[in-house]
Amino acid sequence: MYHKLGYETIAFIPSMTSTISEKSAKRNAEQVLGMMEERVASRTRQHASPRDNRGDASNASPSPVSFVAHSFSGNGIYTFGRALELAQLRNVKLRYRGLIFDSTPPKIDVDRFVRGFVGGIKARSRSGAAQDLDPAFYQHWLLTPLAHFIFRLFLVFHGKHYQEFQENVLNQLPQRIPSLFIYSKRDILVPPQDVEAFIAEFQKRGASKIERLFFTDSGHIMHYKMHPEEYEKKVADFLHECNEEFEHKNQDEL
Repeated sequence: MYHKLGYETIAFIPSMTSTISEKSAKRNAEQVLGMMEERVASRTRQHASPRDNRGDASNASPSPVSFVAHSFSGNGIYTFGRALELAQLRNVKLRYRGLIFDSTPPKIDVDRFVRGFVGGIKARSRSGAAQDLDPAFYQHWLLTPLAHFIFRLFLVFHGKHYQEFQENVLNQLPQRIPSLFIYSKRDILVPPQDVEAFIAEFQKRGASKIERLFFTDSGHIMHYKMHPEEYEKKVADFLHECNEEFEHKNQDEL
């Protein structure tokens, strides 16, 4: 979709274990941040003026690269959040034009961990919107009770970490740029009340440019597949708005 709209992309798909394995989460954050830094460095070299190349840092041109972060599901927002933390820790300054949240973020509790785990495993052998809309798709006679026991125990020891992480993400997300939330009434993994609760907390921290694309019949991360034209039009309009605001802001800063 983005290539069709004329945008370059950086894509990263985190593993299923990224939200429960600290080692995996750190590795994913390193990869995502590294890909973004490399894109900035590459484009900056391409757009460098002769004066920049002579090392006159005081007159160097600003980086021509800025990002719209598009996160899918709990794994996506968790990986992006960890990359934000890492960037802050390393004092890496990246420029953002907008944020898009598709089927995310979920509430942090045992049931959502279990449904995501069971659904993820079953999706490897089966797929389709009809299955995603069926609550039975996220249940299994053996995996569900086993995962419930494991994740309940896991959150006893790590639940505070995830609550603190969500607070950190809310505080670190760029608040003065447009944000688009795409979600659905029929999403079993991340129901609309989860998204609305996050939006409310986000707004409390100063986010005011919130847009929504709400569906009534699409399952988890199935919105584009079921509504490609509406999805693409909304994202294209949103990107246009992000670009106009970003350019206007840059002119004000000159």
